[in-house]
Amino acid sequence: MLVIKSFEVKNRGPIKYVRCEAVPPIMIIAGPNGVGKSTLLESIWKGQGARVEGLKEKPVYISPHRAPISFPLHKSLPAISPPRRLKKMLEEESFSIGAPGISLPYWITNPPPRSRTTADLVPYAGVKYRLAQFYQEFKDTLADIYMERREVPRGFLPDIWQPFKKLVESLLPGIRFEGAKVEGDFFKVFFKNRLGALVEFDDLSSGEKDIIALLFPLVERQIENELAIAKGVKPPHEEFVVLVDSPEAYLHPALQRRFLEYVRELVNTEKEWQFIIATHSTTMIGMANAQELYALVFPDQAVNENQLIKVASDDEKLSLARDVLGDVALILAGRALLLVEGSTDADLLILLRPELKEKFVIKDLGGKSRVKGLINALKEVISELRKRGFKIFAIVDKDVGFPETDPAFLTWPVHCIENFLLDPEAIYEALKIIVGNTLLEERGIKSKEDVEKIVDEVIKDPETIELELKERVRDRLKFYYGDDWSNLSELEQKVLEVTKKRLERIKEDYYRIKSELLRLAGDKERALREFDGKIIFSKIVKKLGVNVNTKVLIREVAEKIRLLGRTPSQLEELLHKLITYS
Repeated sequence: MLVIKSFEVKNRGPIKYVRCEAVPPIMIIAGPNGVGKSTLLESIWKGQGARVEGLKEKPVYISPHRAPISFPLHKSLPAISPPRRLKKMLEEESFSIGAPGISLPYWITNPPPRSRTTADLVPYAGVKYRLAQFYQEFKDTLADIYMERREVPRGFLPDIWQPFKKLVESLLPGIRFEGAKVEGDFFKVFFKNRLGALVEFDDLSSGEKDIIALLFPLVERQIENELAIAKGVKPPHEEFVVLVDSPEAYLHPALQRRFLEYVRELVNTEKEWQFIIATHSTTMIGMANAQELYALVFPDQAVNENQLIKVASDDEKLSLARDVLGDVALILAGRALLLVEGSTDADLLILLRPELKEKFVIKDLGGKSRVKGLINALKEVISELRKRGFKIFAIVDKDVGFPETDPAFLTWPVHCIENFLLDPEAIYEALKIIVGNTLLEERGIKSKEDVEKIVDEVIKDPETIELELKERVRDRLKFYYGDDWSNLSELEQKVLEVTKKRLERIKEDYYRIKSELLRLAGDKERALREFDGKIIFSKIVKKLGVNVNTKVLIREVAEKIRLLGRTPSQLEELLHKLITYS
């Protein structure tokens, strides 16, 4: 049975209204900076502006600002200070460790109140302090048993450190817990590192200390159970709710994966343990399943006022979304997502309209095949994501196009974005920058009119028409042979039959397309819209006979079009639509 069944938070900082009616065992909340993820966790922890159903006491709260401190722990402190469980320390808003007559750093005896905005000293100091208490308690238990029995038989007591050893070995392969002991006046905790050297807890890396500190409250209870068994006491039953803010702060992706795997293993075995995790980690977002993954959005992006959105209804939908988008973290960034066909499209859009970066996360799909996948998933996945409040837009080339009218899914009114850049004046200004006036004049290019003549020649060039023909026929060479065959011989026969029929059709298409291209070549206005702009630019470079990368030229032309204020009206209208819809 889950501890927190539901929660609701109102009017806390950036949060106007957040509600979750069925909190899962593991909840991973993603969202942009400033949306209120930390505020949400702190509100649940403190109960301020929050209604939480099912929670009987404060949950464990792990702040985003964990301070990786060193803690010189005096050997007398565990013996004379009252026992303090780390779980309880992490539930409280203030803490201190100390005892009369023992000198400790000021930040240990008088630390600042715990909050989402202050450095949290509890996790690191608390681990070492609690291990020292266990060490002392085990010694006391040994003494009690000896006083009662006058001996401690071999194997009579369990290895109380076993849960901690398992934690370290599971999360930090190659590092082994070697034990705790007193050296001089101080208590120390030792590990053997990957090189076989003995390392004290304070000298572990920040990431190593952090993952131990994050999960130690869970191991703490297991060690307590081992000690209870040693004393002949029944281990106590306990509910466990953990709020973790930014677990990735000191953890590289491999440790983030191990952290989430460990947490999943715990909730599978301990049914009344629950984790709510706020994160920016693309690793953890990528690992999350549909039951776990939620997005926190700004109030003006909320559907039905609720700023907390479940990303997908089931794992299949989430998997399809990942297949289409590559990374669902893209839709959790607080901006609308704009999908384009290739990386060049993304670069050119930003060059033409830099402000698009503020409105959109621009993601290239990696080519036509991925665009076709997007079209296939449009109804099944993208439409559901949009209903859930995620703003997703797309612009694709005219030769792919979308099969239905949708204001958020657009097709270039020309063959591709490069066609908008076939502006002789902008091309001339770009060539002056890239090639230089002297070399241009040697090639007979002294004005935008000279560039325009080259564009005219390129459109009518038989080689241009041949390249266009190959591109348009290429898509028709993909045959589908069906599934009505049961062996290799039947498959061979099927291939021959289909290929023969398709070849006849391709011959017809070939001559029809070639005839159409020849007509287009005689109509400059249409050719500039319907020929492939990338082919035209490559032919311009070839005709000039200069050593210029075509992509570099295209980018420079886009920059010049923006600076000259010559963005075509059709492109302006399309981009205006996008910005308005977003």
